[in-house]
Amino acid sequence: MTNQDLTLGAVLVLLQTREQQIAAEQEILRAQIVELSARLAGLESEAASVATTRQTLLALPDPEPPAASTPAPSDAPAYEQILAVLTRADGPLRVRSICEEMGVKPTASNLNNMRHKVKRLVARGALAEPEHGQFALPKP
Repeated sequence: MTNQDLTLGAVLVLLQTREQQIAAEQEILRAQIVELSARLAGLESEAASVATTRQTLLALPDPEPPAASTPAPSDAPAYEQILAVLTRADGPLRVRSICEEMGVKPTASNLNNMRHKVKRLVARGALAEPEHGQFALPKP
């Protein structure tokens, strides 16, 4: 069919088809605009929350350094022994190795007690846990 062969009815059908295509594209774009607008609003809200949090934190006074806590007197020799063992060690040690170095039989109960003490020293900053389950003196 050539341009000269187009009848008024054929032209109207082509125009109606194009109108439907345009309407479908418009609906797709409107849906994308709604989705993008919602995402933008969410990001704007999150950005405002982050900015508020940052401003709040900057307004807080610098905290006093925590007072150095010392182990209970009954446990002090154990903590000192743990630190001595790790001072002599060439690298990080596991709790079982610490027990063995201290001459403590590595029973389940003793391992749990030792793990508790070592974790307490980590929490106080006297030891570091460079890898899960391995303990060493903190690097200066």
